[in-house]
Amino acid sequence: DNEDDENDEQDDVDEDLNVSNPVSTPAPAPNPPVTSGKFDYRTQKINGVNLGGWLVTEPFISPSLYEQASVDGSEAKTPIDEYNFCKSLGSNEALARLRKHWDTWITEADFIRIKSYGFNAVRLPIGYWAFAKLADDPYVSGQEEYLIKAINWCRAHGLKLWVDLHGIPGSQNGFDNSGQRDVYQWMNPTNYELGLKVLQYIYDKYGGVEYEDVIIGYQNLNEPLHDRYEIPKIIEFDQTTYKMFREKSNNWFVYHDAFLPAPFWSNFMNEPEYKDTVLDHHRYEVFDPTQLRESIDGHITSIKLLVGEFLRLPKIQIVGEWSAALTDCCKWLNGVGRGARYDNSFAGTGVIGQCRFSNDFTKMTAEDKVNTRRIIEAQLDIYNQTNGFFYWTWKTENAIEWSMSDLANIGLFPVPLHDRKYPRVV
Repeated sequence: DNEDDENDEQDDVDEDLNVSNPVSTPAPAPNPPVTSGKFDYRTQKINGVNLGGWLVTEPFISPSLYEQASVDGSEAKTPIDEYNFCKSLGSNEALARLRKHWDTWITEADFIRIKSYGFNAVRLPIGYWAFAKLADDPYVSGQEEYLIKAINWCRAHGLKLWVDLHGIPGSQNGFDNSGQRDVYQWMNPTNYELGLKVLQYIYDKYGGVEYEDVIIGYQNLNEPLHDRYEIPKIIEFDQTTYKMFREKSNNWFVYHDAFLPAPFWSNFMNEPEYKDTVLDHHRYEVFDPTQLRESIDGHITSIKLLVGEFLRLPKIQIVGEWSAALTDCCKWLNGVGRGARYDNSFAGTGVIGQCRFSNDFTKMTAEDKVNTRRIIEAQLDIYNQTNGFFYWTWKTENAIEWSMSDLANIGLFPVPLHDRKYPRVV
C-alpha cells in the first residue's frame, strides 16, 4: 500500500531529525531512509489503466474528432492519423480543436475516479511532437502542459505514472497511434536523432528525484515493430536510451518487447549492466484470424501459456496494454477506411462471425456479457502473476470493449478490481 510507504518514509525522516549528537561531534552524513521515495516493483504491484487517445489522438477512441475533420464528411476524406489531421486542418484550426480535446477528454475528475476503482497507476502516451518537430511536420504542440497537469493530479490523488513515448519521428510501427500510419522511416538518421533528442529532453526535465514520488516508469518507445526494423537496431536503441537515462536518473527504465517472444529477451537488457528496468508486454486477442476463432476458454488458455513464458524470465515485467475485446469489430480499430477481420471486411481472411455490438453495448447478448466479464476477470488474475498491468484504455467515445470506465458502468469490469463473478482461472 503506497500510503503506508509514505507514512514509513515520514517516520524515517522524523527519526533523522531527532539526532542526539553533541554539537561538538560533526554529525555523520545521513543515511538514506530505509524506504526510499522510489517505487519498488519487487514488492508492489501495478494495477493501472492507460490514458489512451488523450495526448496522442486515435480515430477509434474518439471518432467524432476525426469525422469532423473530413473535408466533405465522407470517410474517404477523413484524416487517417494525427499527422494528417493537423495537415488537413492547418495548424491554427488543428490546435484549437486539439486543445478543446485535451481540456475535456481527461480531467482531474478522471484521476479521482481511477483511484476510486482501486487502480494505483496510469500510463500516459505522448508523442515526440509535444516536445520537438521535424522541419516539415504539420503537427501542433501544447501537450506537455497536460503532462504536467497529469503529474500534479497523480500526486494529489495518490496515483503513480508511466510516461510513455508513443510516437517517434518516422514512426516505429506504422500504426495510426504512432502519429503516422503506414510510414516506416524511424531509422532515417534525421528522424532517429530527433527521437533521441526528445528522450534526452524528457530525461533531463522529468528524470530527477523530485519526480520519484509520482513517475515510476519512463518508456523509451511504445511498440517498435521487429518485422519492420532490424532487431539489432531496436536493441541498440534500447541500450543507447538506457545509458542516456541512467546519466540523468535512478528511476525505472521501461522498454517494450517489440512483439518478440519473451525467451528472446533473456539475452538482453539484463542486470547488473542494465539495472532497474521493466520489460513491457502488450497482449490483444483480436488482431489475428486464428485468435479471433478461439472460444473464450481458448483465449484464456492462450493467455495463461503466454504469461507462463513471461514468468520463466527473471525480469520485472508488466503487461502494459490489454483489453476486453474478443472481436476487432469496433469502428476504425484497424484504421480509418478499414473494416474488421471478424466479418471479412478488412483483410480477406474469411468470415468468422458478424459484427454486432462493438460500438453499441445495448446490442450485447447475455452470452456476450458473460464472455466479456470472464475475459476481463481472467486477465486481471493472470496478469497479476507478473509485476502488474495497465488496461487499454480508460475511456472511448463508443468502442465499448476498450473502455474500462464504460465497462465498469455496465457491470462488466470488476469494481473493486478483486470482485469476481466467475471461478478464478489461476
